Amino acid sequence: MKTLFACLLIFCLSSFAFANTSIGNVDAHKIINDSTHQITGKWKGVAETANGSIEFVAIFKVSADSLTGEYQSSNGNSPLRDGKVKGYTIEFTHDYSGIEVKATGKLEGGVIKIHWKTDQYGEGDYQLTKLDN
Repeated sequence: MKTLFACLLIFCLSSFAFANTSIGNVDAHKIINDSTHQITGKWKGVAETANGSIEFVAIFKVSADSLTGEYQSSNGNSPLRDGKVKGYTIEFTHDYSGIEVKATGKLEGGVIKIHWKTDQYGEGDYQLTKLDN
């Protein structure tokens, strides 16, 4: 009887510990899946520079912790390089008229707030709004 009770107790405690671990993993997967769904898609933005406004469309595709896609503007299309995603934060590099642009951003309240930086023209901020769901 003692052996049966001990086995049941160990089984119950093991089940509880496993359930708590699984719940934690589900939450992490939920955040990853949620950010993937929310970031993937077409976004529109306007960056203000010393040379005027630049309108563009950003196309993002998230797969695990990788970000791919491109920026499209009147100066042509530029594929994203070195794209990364961590939760709701993104970072990537792309070229604009031969200038390397490094960008970091965060999805907040339905917009992605981007901070960009170049060696030639300094840095700035802009927002992206989603064009599709």
